[in-house]
Amino acid sequence: MDYAGVWVPGAMQGSSFLPILSGETPDDWRKAMYYRFYENAYQIGEHEGVRTMEHKLIHFSYPAEAWELYDLKADPGEMTNLFNQPGQKIIKETLLKKMDSLKMEFDFY
Repeated sequence: MDYAGVWVPGAMQGSSFLPILSGETPDDWRKAMYYRFYENAYQIGEHEGVRTMEHKLIHFSYPAEAWELYDLKADPGEMTNLFNQPGQKIIKETLLKKMDSLKMEFDFY
C-alpha cells in the first residue's frame, strides 16, 4: 500500500516493503512471522506456524495433530521433517516460544 501511495489503515498489521525494495532493511525489521491457515482446504488441514529466515515450524490441528520442522537453509523445498529428529530440541523450544509470543502480540489466543 505504501508503494502504491495509498492510505494504510492504522489497524492493519505488517510493515511496508518499500524500504526493502529500495535496498534498505530497517533495523527493526521482523525476524520471524506467525501465520494461521483456518481452513481444511487444498488438501491441507488447519494449521499454524512460525517462520524465520532459517527455520519453519508448523503445527497441524486438523484432521489430526501433527508437527513439522524444516531447516530452510539446508532444505528449502521442505522435504525433510526434522521435528522428531535428535538434536532439534533447542530450535523447537525457541520456535515454540516465538510462535507463542507472536500469537500474544497479535491477539491470536
